Amino acid sequence: MRAVKLSDGIVTLSPLRPDDAETHFAGEDEELVRWLSGGRSTREGVDAYLRHCQEQWEASGPLRLRHPGGHR
Repeated sequence: MRAVKLSDGIVTLSPLRPDDAETHFAGEDEELVRWLSGGRSTREGVDAYLRHCQEQWEASGPLRLRHPGGHR
């Protein structure tokens, strides 16, 4: 995947990468479950979600917020 970063000089945004999976999984809280994922994640589910995101970004595909079946 090509390196993409958006910045205004103060805040920098970049796509999630596979090496972000552990931090993403560890940061899951009740609000994230309630509003975004729809259920508790597993580490394997987060890995699959990040792979799905990467595939969609590389193909300029119609990425959706939730991976089919959530991150579980």
